[in-house]
Amino acid sequence: MSAQNRARVRFRFVSWLLVVAAYVATPSVRADTSFCCPSDISGNGGVDGVDLSLVLTTWGSDGQQGLLDCDINDDGIVLGPDLAILLSGWGPCPLPCLKTVVSGRARFQDGSPATGAVVTTSFGPTTVTNSNGDFSMLIEAPSAKETLTVSIETDWNGLLHSAQRTELVLTFEGVTAVGTVVLTPTSICAASDWIAVGVRSAATNGEVRALCSFDDGGGAKLYAGGSFTILNGVPVNHIARWNGATWESVGAGFNWYVNALAVFDDGTGPALYAGGSFSGGLARWNGKSWEIVGGGVRYTSSDIWIPSVETLAVFDDGGGNALYVGGAFTRAGSVNTDGLARWDGNTWASLPAFSGFAGNTRTLSVFDAGLGNSLYASIDVRGIGGSYSGFRIVRWNGQSWDLSYGVMDAPIEAMTAFDFGSGPRLVAGGGFTFAAGAWARGIASWNGDAWEPVGGGLNSGGVKRVVPFTDEGGTSLFLSGGFLMQGSTALVSMARWDHSGWRPVGVEPNSYVVALIVHDSGGGPSLVAGGWFTLAGNRWSAGVSRWGCEP
Repeated sequence: MSAQNRARVRFRFVSWLLVVAAYVATPSVRADTSFCCPSDISGNGGVDGVDLSLVLTTWGSDGQQGLLDCDINDDGIVLGPDLAILLSGWGPCPLPCLKTVVSGRARFQDGSPATGAVVTTSFGPTTVTNSNGDFSMLIEAPSAKETLTVSIETDWNGLLHSAQRTELVLTFEGVTAVGTVVLTPTSICAASDWIAVGVRSAATNGEVRALCSFDDGGGAKLYAGGSFTILNGVPVNHIARWNGATWESVGAGFNWYVNALAVFDDGTGPALYAGGSFSGGLARWNGKSWEIVGGGVRYTSSDIWIPSVETLAVFDDGGGNALYVGGAFTRAGSVNTDGLARWDGNTWASLPAFSGFAGNTRTLSVFDAGLGNSLYASIDVRGIGGSYSGFRIVRWNGQSWDLSYGVMDAPIEAMTAFDFGSGPRLVAGGGFTFAAGAWARGIASWNGDAWEPVGGGLNSGGVKRVVPFTDEGGTSLFLSGGFLMQGSTALVSMARWDHSGWRPVGVEPNSYVVALIVHDSGGGPSLVAGGWFTLAGNRWSAGVSRWGCEP
């Protein structure tokens, strides 16, 4: 090589070293350098040619390769600064750089997914849960057999909910699963009595069948639907809204009963949906008027039967959120179906049929009872010859139906998930006495193999709703229905199970309670009851009262 060429090589080498030195002098923004070697990308205990090869093969990209992260300084691209940091740390690591993906799911006490909750770990990284409440993140730690703490928190119903889970990470290879984490409120309300939602004036001329919390742009408001045309003295045509001072109409309302209310985002923003026995069966509130959804639901033949939507639920089966519609009908838009259909915001779809389904869906609920987030449906069953032979719960996981929960002797009107101390369980309420052959009397929980009565069951009456709620007495399972009894304890229209036994809910409403939800209009969460009662807590009520913290 000529002297001139050798000089050129020396100049290029010195120039490259100066560039590297400049990069080394640049402070690293990598967050976890205190835990391990930032340049040990392969995790083999040292910075060597393997790591250099990984950086060069991902040059100019974001550097993400499964569990491997070649973007050493975390600036979003693999370039010279990453190469400089790698070369500056060449050789054995003082601590090995071990990696794992931490995964799990966050749920509220009622089994619904904790969407958008903030997840942090004791090793630094942060992420948020997806629409199903699931999360996963790559972490790096100094050695195997470390104790890992996962913290999750979010605001729900105006109250901060949080949880922690500590795991012993036996290996930092692959995935560390923390399972289902149930979030609980960090503070609780002091509910001590019932307070009417309304003013002392004319009564309601029908029952409140459905309640829903919906933010129309001015904060969460309480909506009520039912068989009434007058609510608390106000003409409302089966649907009403509480504005904080009085009930008011919502558009022109409907020509017949409203049985179900739900909030669903079809891609144009969250909207309030109503289902019932009115013309069309399913309608969407556009802010000014009610619009029949997708041609509505009906019976195929023009006979005397009146189609009816009885229940609504929003569920993501893996293809995005959709509104599931249940009731008594044989057609949704132009799609033939049998009492259960799926609306994605544009089109109707039927769900796979299964043997014995009698074409009547009574209730739909979405929660995680230990098997992942699922859609549960309570249905009527026909036997040989087409006669009704029982009632059952079926579970839809997005791909198939699970029919393993057996048959009950009377309708199932309510379902939820509740943790009795050993993890969330499916809870069913209704008018049944036997659940798949087990003596249950109106309220039962599924232990994974069979039904068990909750607290000995109820002596009489039928359960209409089951809702977990937390007040100063802790987290309890609240039930509503008609004239419930347990042993010698008169529970009238409401009851609560708090792990130690059944208790009344204050001085309860004086007649049956049909609807039950948790609602917060800004002052804290309340348990709101709707039905056809005139007293709650020995105070006047026009069919809607609350038990909770709201002013």
